[in-house]
Amino acid sequence: MDTNAQVLLNWFAIQTRSNFEDRVLGDLLNKGFDAYLPKVKVEASGTQALRPLFRGYLFVKCGKEAEERVSVLRTTGIVKMLSSGTQPVPVPENEIENVRTFLNLASGCQPHPHMIPGSRVRIRRGPLKNIEGTLLRNKNRVHVVVGISMLSGGVSAEVEWNDIELVGNRN
Repeated sequence: MDTNAQVLLNWFAIQTRSNFEDRVLGDLLNKGFDAYLPKVKVEASGTQALRPLFRGYLFVKCGKEAEERVSVLRTTGIVKMLSSGTQPVPVPENEIENVRTFLNLASGCQPHPHMIPGSRVRIRRGPLKNIEGTLLRNKNRVHVVVGISMLSGGVSAEVEWNDIELVGNRN
């Protein structure tokens, strides 16, 4: 192998069997893949528990080569790699990083069932500075939603109205 050759790695969404997310994550990590299973705290029977943000899905970073895909797909508990026809569809790196940042830095993150059409906004200050998402209003509260577009879901966090700006609008 040419040491100067650079292998392009992308994130891909993997669908798992029901409740197999943690097992698949462990198996992929043991195989040497970079894998990510975003989790959120949820109330369950009066206690808090960590649950997958996207039930039945996790993310793996690998090349598009058939050999690598086959190694991923042969992992027990994997249903399929999300694709368009026969070609796997990469998840944009910035979508993965936005979800990671929200889950690591925003307090009170909750799963959001689907992306609401709305204004694209950017958070202007605080630990979530420069993250872009979709504006969502819930009664008198303002939330910004970030997510994985191909899964039609994401995570929302409450922000202050004056901490956001419309994308493309520089004040």
